[in-house]
Amino acid sequence: MEVTSLLTKTNDKCIIAPIEVTSLLTKTNDKCIIASMEVTSLLTKTNDKCIIAPIEVTSLLTKTNDKCISQLKLRHCLLRLMINVSVPQWKLRHCLLRLMINVSLPQWKLRHCLLRLMINVAFPQLKLRHCLLRLMINVSLPQWKLRHCLLRLMINVSLPPMEVTSLLTKTNDKCCITSMEATSLLTKTNDKCLIASIEATSLLTKTNDKCLIAPIEATSLLNKTNDKCLIAPIEVTSLLTKTNNKCLIASIEATSLLTKTNDKCISAPIEVTSLLTKTNDKCRITSMEVTSLLTKTNDKCLIASIEVTSLLTKTNDKCLIAPIEATSLLTKTNDKCRIAPMEVTSLLTKTNDKCIIASIEATSLLTKTNDKCIIAPMEATSLL
Repeated sequence: MEVTSLLTKTNDKCIIAPIEVTSLLTKTNDKCIIASMEVTSLLTKTNDKCIIAPIEVTSLLTKTNDKCISQLKLRHCLLRLMINVSVPQWKLRHCLLRLMINVSLPQWKLRHCLLRLMINVAFPQLKLRHCLLRLMINVSLPQWKLRHCLLRLMINVSLPPMEVTSLLTKTNDKCCITSMEATSLLTKTNDKCLIASIEATSLLTKTNDKCLIAPIEATSLLNKTNDKCLIAPIEVTSLLTKTNNKCLIASIEATSLLTKTNDKCISAPIEVTSLLTKTNDKCRITSMEVTSLLTKTNDKCLIASIEVTSLLTKTNDKCLIAPIEATSLLTKTNDKCRIAPMEVTSLLTKTNDKCIIASIEATSLLTKTNDKCIIAPMEATSLL
């Protein structure tokens, strides 16, 4: 079926009932009750019968004898259950993922458990990531940890071929996938991964508490206000890290991404997109005082080493994923990828139709040698 929940148990029989969104269960007095939510919930247990009831908000608590069980352990178990189930995986996870907004648990721990399950799974990765990306709204924890987990998902996945797509557009509480002017993040063609630049579009813009993914001409990445992180234009990654309770992004050639006013970061309109700013057919993001690719330590941005791999390294118009301990995004130079050392990093800076990523404080990630991308040992890493 197109939409489904986990299981609804009625008369000792398990039935899969169609739902759009779901929540977990809240158990009170040996009865499971789902708090109200805008669409629907998984189960509402009453008198040993499970009924799907529409709710507006969900509770992630399981209450037994007026005591709350460890949510983390509970969710971790729930998440582990979602491997090799006989229902559409992405819809199942989509429901769970929606639950993880505005919860009172360490978000990254919960999501980290979830994200680790989603590596090398055989369901539509794109839709899954759309859902994952939506998690990053109104989270008040270190964004980099959250995104670090997200990035790990994007290794060794089989994406369907697609040339023009957007992430996810939420309008009127309904999820739609609309096309974008340029391209999506990952495009798989002929078993080769290509990351194409976005000409004039953003990933996600949040307006009036509604998430809209539409081709736009200006967007910002992250707005930090009152020590709370709001991902306005995109849910993927932010270019900010917190330093002395102030978020700063240096102005770029086209326009500044964020304008700092009274210790608050306000999104200023830019001419193109959040990932790339296009000016005279050249995309550039200047170095920032702090960046999301780094982790904050002693008011200094450091990239923690990881065991995974880089996203894509482009060589001869082909994208290769090379095993490394640390990595960054891509820099395109003469149709080849190269990452140079820098103190503070940016995403992509396009100059003369060539994308270059400046260096980071630790060391260079990729060194181009003989048209091949080699990862040099380093103590720091960027996005992934």
